[in-house]
Amino acid sequence: MMPSLLRDHPLKGMTRAEVVNLLGQPTITDTKTQMVYVLGNDGSYTPIDNEWLLIDLDGQARVTAFHQSVD
Repeated sequence: MMPSLLRDHPLKGMTRAEVVNLLGQPTITDTKTQMVYVLGNDGSYTPIDNEWLLIDLDGQARVTAFHQSVD
C-alpha cells in the first residue's frame, strides 16, 4: 500500500491540511513526531507489532520527512 501511496501522492512538501485531507486525522500519540498513522500489523507470520507512518513538519506545517516504523 505504501509504495503506491508515495508514487501517486509524494508527501514531502505537502501541507498538514493536505495530508489530513488525503489520509484523515493522525493518531494521537506522545511521540516527538508531529503526525503518526497506524498502518496495521507488520505483516509477519505472527503479527505482534504494528507498522506506523511517521511524518515530520516544519514551521510552516509542511512535510519535511517521513518514514515507516515497526513497533
